Amino acid sequence: MDPLSITASCFALINALSKVTEQVTGFIRDFRESRQELQALSRELQDLQLALDLLKDDTVPVGIHGQLFSMMANCHTVVDEINGFIEKHSRTKGVERAARWRTSGRDEANKLRLTLEAHRGALSLAVDVISM
Repeated sequence: MDPLSITASCFALINALSKVTEQVTGFIRDFRESRQELQALSRELQDLQLALDLLKDDTVPVGIHGQLFSMMANCHTVVDEINGFIEKHSRTKGVERAARWRTSGRDEANKLRLTLEAHRGALSLAVDVISM
């Protein structure tokens, strides 16, 4: 696996992050009740983007390419799940949206944030080790 593959993977994930971050921001504007949970999720997305920005410029030892690809794939999976979550909650409006948010949306947003935090944390740690 060549270093360009790591850089290309970083760019692909950064692109997906940009799209989902726009969706999250739009959803917060449209449905203010989601603000607290989604702002925390948005911060995790920003932290992931920072880690990827650092990683794409680093020289990565060949021995850890596989682990990095795995970490990025995990992050990409969670970003895709966040996208689906936002789309699902965007389909409803008014009282139905508020009821759905209170019954399941908050918990689901928090679970996605925690999952992303774990994967992002592992990737950030790897970036820190690489830069040493």
